[in-house]
Amino acid sequence: MKHDAAQLLAAAQLATDRAALFLREQEGRQTPDRWSEKGRADFVTDVDREAERLIAETLAEAAPGGRIVGEELSPGALPSGLVWVVDPLDGTTNFLHRFP
Repeated sequence: MKHDAAQLLAAAQLATDRAALFLREQEGRQTPDRWSEKGRADFVTDVDREAERLIAETLAEAAPGGRIVGEELSPGALPSGLVWVVDPLDGTTNFLHRFP
């Protein structure tokens, strides 16, 4: 399926806006008992996963047929065709400690 560049940009902006709103609402709400470590000092939370899910849902609706590759929900996906690569919360450790 072919997509117009303006349509893709609008979809990306909508997805970004939705995830940003969610992330701002969650700032400071994650207590250490809700953090998971993927590796040494490499944290992941439900906030990471939900922000990525919001983006994927928005992009899939706006640009059907595209694939979403995300750090938390689909890191091993093999891309082909239209591919969106998303990492909505780059800097989870800073986010968790409320460092800008």
